[in-house]
Amino acid sequence: MDQWLEVESQNFHIAASALVYQLGSRPKKGELPDEVIVQENVKKLEKVLDVYEAQLTNFPFLAGDFFSLADLSHLPRTTSLLSPKVNQAHLFTSRQHVLDWWNRISSRPSWLEVQELAKSS
Repeated sequence: MDQWLEVESQNFHIAASALVYQLGSRPKKGELPDEVIVQENVKKLEKVLDVYEAQLTNFPFLAGDFFSLADLSHLPRTTSLLSPKVNQAHLFTSRQHVLDWWNRISSRPSWLEVQELAKSS
């Protein structure tokens, strides 16, 4: 699990956050996304998700057969990546095992409750 948490924090999160900022936050401020930064981070995220795809071919969750903090840590930023304003769903839908994993973790009742609470605040 620690290995996957490290991958998330040092690879996934950094690239995903750059995309969310460029495609979601900058337009809110009336600024255009920097397409060079967008493309660089799409490529970085594609590489990470290719590694995830290989791992998830053998296991239902990143750390193995159980849902863990390694999976949980992906929920907030991936939700942002898949939002209509950021619109990076293709990174997940093009990788069947990553998509299946995302559907498994994002449909957990506790995460759905968090999403409902976020909408009401």
